[in-house]
Amino acid sequence: SSAPSPSPSQVEAPSSGPDAREGDSQPSAPEETLLQIAVGGEIFLADLADTAAAQEIASMLPISLVMADQNGVVKRYDLPSALPEAAEDFSTVPAGQLVLEGTGGLRLFYQESPAGGSYTPLATLRETEGLAQALAGESVEVTLQLVTG
Repeated sequence: SSAPSPSPSQVEAPSSGPDAREGDSQPSAPEETLLQIAVGGEIFLADLADTAAAQEIASMLPISLVMADQNGVVKRYDLPSALPEAAEDFSTVPAGQLVLEGTGGLRLFYQESPAGGSYTPLATLRETEGLAQALAGESVEVTLQLVTG
C-alpha cells in the first residue's frame, strides 16, 4: 500500500485526551492576558475583571502613573477621561483590588478597607504579599501593562 506510516510523534503524543492536561502545560488555555503592576521594583500580576471599564483600561496600556495615598489603605489616581461605570457594592474591599471609583477614579487597595464602598472592578491581584511595602509612602509611581502568561 502507498499510505505513509504515521510518525512516532503522532502515535506517542496525542494532542488531546486525558493526558494532555497533566504537568505544567495546559493546551486548552495557552495564553491568558494578565495585568502586570510594577511598583518599586516589585512585580504583581492581576486577573482583569470582565467589565467594560477593565477593557478600556487595558486599551490604554502600558501607562505609568504617580498614585497618591488615601487613608493608608489605597493608592489613588484620577484618570483624565471617564470610563464606563458598572459599580458593585463591597461590604469590605480586600487588599489587591484595582477598582474604579465613579467614572474616573483609579484605586489600588493595598490594605483591606473595612469601610467598603461602591466600585467598578478592574482587576484582582493574584498575590498581595509585599504589596503594602511596595506602595508605602505618600505617592508612588505605578506602571501598568498587559502580559500574556
